[in-house]
Amino acid sequence: PVAILAQGLWLSTAMASYASLAGEIDQSRLACLNEDAEHTLRPALENRGILQSDADEQLLISIGFRSEVRLGAIKLRGVEDRETGEACDSAPAKVRLFVNRPDLGFDDAESDPAVQELDLTRADALGSTPVELKFVKFQKVDSIQIFVQENHGDAVTQLTGIEFYGMQGELQVQLERWKHEAPDIKPMGKSLFGD
Repeated sequence: PVAILAQGLWLSTAMASYASLAGEIDQSRLACLNEDAEHTLRPALENRGILQSDADEQLLISIGFRSEVRLGAIKLRGVEDRETGEACDSAPAKVRLFVNRPDLGFDDAESDPAVQELDLTRADALGSTPVELKFVKFQKVDSIQIFVQENHGDAVTQLTGIEFYGMQGELQVQLERWKHEAPDIKPMGKSLFGD
């Protein structure tokens, strides 16, 4: 129990440093393969509609960002069953994540190594806590590809929202640029960059 508590405290501390990246999504760089024509990606990203798969349960979503970001967590919200209060069978279960592969197709999404694979529970689909990502593998993210491989048993997958949490990469890029352009600037004898 102590290890779980300690791990939980660490996760909470790490999550506290992440901000919503909703404002960093580039609306001109959205794509979704196998989406139903009447239930598309854009309204789901804006929390005003449902993204639904068409021919089967699989979805291949590509989302670009305005500038490079560092992702720390993701939330894939499913549809709630009003009778049970749990996520419907249409909620994502097995998800594979890729970085900076906007032209990824279904065959490659099935066979290529993913940056991270997620096994999501029904609670993950409705929970208020995002699923933490392997932060070191999600640096300099220009776009993310989300392959919903399986859901919890429905013929189609449904999402009511996708949220990203992390850090804007531009500040880090600017600090690195300043460090290389002005390495000798030292207020009161110390480097601005901790060197």
